Amino acid sequence: MKLEKLLSVIRSVKKTGCKFNPFDANFGFLENTHSDIIAKLLDPKLGLWDYFIRRLNADNKVDISYFSKNLKIVREKHKIDILLKDRRNAVIIENKIWAPDQPKQLARYYEKIKNQFDTVTIIYLTPFGHPPSKESVEDLQAIQISYQRHILPWLEEWYDENKNRSEVDENLRIFVKLYSEQIRTITNNNKYMIDILEKVFGTDDKGYAEEAISLYKSMSSRINLLCIGSIKDRIMETLRDVVSADYADGDVTEWYKDEYKECWVLDDESNDISFFISDADIYAERDKNELGSICCNNLDNKYLQDILTRNNEGIKQWLNSIYDN
Repeated sequence: MKLEKLLSVIRSVKKTGCKFNPFDANFGFLENTHSDIIAKLLDPKLGLWDYFIRRLNADNKVDISYFSKNLKIVREKHKIDILLKDRRNAVIIENKIWAPDQPKQLARYYEKIKNQFDTVTIIYLTPFGHPPSKESVEDLQAIQISYQRHILPWLEEWYDENKNRSEVDENLRIFVKLYSEQIRTITNNNKYMIDILEKVFGTDDKGYAEEAISLYKSMSSRINLLCIGSIKDRIMETLRDVVSADYADGDVTEWYKDEYKECWVLDDESNDISFFISDADIYAERDKNELGSICCNNLDNKYLQDILTRNNEGIKQWLNSIYDN
């Protein structure tokens, strides 16, 4: 498909109405409502619990299959969004859609319950997999999961395997389908849109990329660009080229995977600066200080636009803010 037609399709998406979904009514970004729904759907009696465990295991996130038949799911105990617990184990699920972390928030939750259980695990749920702030989690480890890569696939897998089974409650099937569509609205996880963006941003034509950015913004899209492999590769290549050519006093490393931080890393050892690309953002570190963070579902960010369009002058402005810090 030619790029002119791809861009035409993007324009048409804005004009195309969606089917009625009752969840659309002032609902999408209300964290408490999402927590209520997720807590309810995790009830093993409904049959989605095993699918949730499978989804976390498939992504090597965390194994919580150890919970006994006495599993209880509690909302807002000690202000914890969702607490999974049995007599020995507990999992804190902190649900953050757009609200910021509070100082010591996750650390405070952990302190409240740590002496009541043998094990306490913290799961941090966001639309695209953002890590919690250091001020919130302090020295504790939090498992990062997302609506895009975990909650939506969990529900879709259950629905696909159960949509034609007569013994499954029809109301539950309808509910899961409608809620899945609402999560797509939150993450704007439109597979065809992703294909379009991949092709548009994959071209070396700056004009096409600039038009795609304008259209993307006009649609209030929140697709996470770092979850699109070819776009992430393009960003990594662009940053390495500019850092290597104009900033490093010697060679820079190739991008490599940091399994602990779950992100890609590029080191400019001559300046003691490292660049990181996670599933959610781009940032740099020097002396353990985070610098120049760019959220990659926000195309209002000028520096993200510069990187996508390979505007070297704009990229250098961003890099200068890091190297001059």
